[in-house]
Amino acid sequence: MKTKHGLVFLYLAALAATTATSGALGEDATKVSITYPFIQALSATDPAVRAHAAWALGTLGYLQPEVFHALKESVNDSDTSVSKSAQESLWTLEQIQNNSRTPIDPT
Repeated sequence: MKTKHGLVFLYLAALAATTATSGALGEDATKVSITYPFIQALSATDPAVRAHAAWALGTLGYLQPEVFHALKESVNDSDTSVSKSAQESLWTLEQIQNNSRTPIDPT
């Protein structure tokens, strides 16, 4: 079962890498393109995919309103592994935010 989960994560990582821009559109565009597949994966039917996506968003560490919003919604997921991953990722991002003193635009 862990192998299947690892493959799911690798798929998500590959998807994120292929959608990332070269930076020509600027750093913010690159961050959005990297996080987008993971945000979308939070709506997958498979809870393992949702849990890995939540974990990945915290690991990436991008302080984007879209990421915070998606993770906050995932805290209420019916699957406890997804909810826990979302909570842990939110905590991680809040720590990054507190250490960098970067405000999050709530829009």
